[in-house]
Parts: sequence; C-alpha cells; structure tokens
Amino acid sequence: QVHMGSFIAEAQAKAGRWQEALATFAETEKVSAQTGERYYLPELYRLRADLRWHYAREGDAEERRTGADLALADLQKALAIAQQQKATSLELRSAMSLLSLQRDQGEDLDPAATRIKNLLAQLPHGVPGDLEEAQALLNEGMGG
Repeated sequence: QVHMGSFIAEAQAKAGRWQEALATFAETEKVSAQTGERYYLPELYRLRADLRWHYAREGDAEERRTGADLALADLQKALAIAQQQKATSLELRSAMSLLSLQRDQGEDLDPAATRIKNLLAQLPHGVPGDLEEAQALLNEGMGG
C-alpha cells in the first residue's frame, strides 16, 4: 500500500496537483503507521521531500526556507530508515536528493557527496539509472 500510495502521489505531483499529492503522501504515511509496512517508506519521504522543495522554489524567501526545512526533515527520515533497513539503493536516492537540495541552497556538499561515494562503493552493480545520476550529481556538485 505504501508503494502504491507513493506512485499515486508522484503521478499527482507530475500532473501539477501539488496539494493533492501532499495529501496522498500524508494518507500513505498514516497507512504505513497503521499496517507497519515500512519497506518503501524511505522512498515515500524522499519523493515528498522532492515535491516540497520543487513547490517551495516557486515561492518567496519564507516559503523557500520553510520548504527546504520540511524537505530536509523528510530526507533525514528517509536516510535514517533506509540505513536501518540496509536498503542501500533507497539510501542512495535519498542522498542524491539531499545533495541536490544542499546544492540549491548553496550549502556544503562534502558530507552528502561523501555519503553518495560510499554508497556507490557498496553498489557495484546497482541500478544503472541511479548510478549514472548519482555520478552526474557528484560531478556537477563538486565541479567535475
């Protein structure tokens, strides 16, 4: 149910239905708490973080700051749960989102970049698209 809820919310967000997507994320989070289904929870939080940051970038300075704070909180949850579950590919995706957020905010990229490098080392065969995107982010964020 968490997996499906994440897909639905992501589709709503891609269709520009931001508030509906956030409501679907909230409902899916409740379902996870009620059922104990947690295997896809890191991805749920990562997707919600990406949505919050994407939406906040269109706002004023206060909305951007609030959106960044909410996105960061979601990414911290995603990273902690993925690490606890030893879900390295989901942790990698969350770390990539964190690096993007920090880059957009003009923050220090070294901790997120180091985390991505360490995760990439654990995924020698990983998910090709994720591996390529992670390497591109590192190259872009760290100046090559």
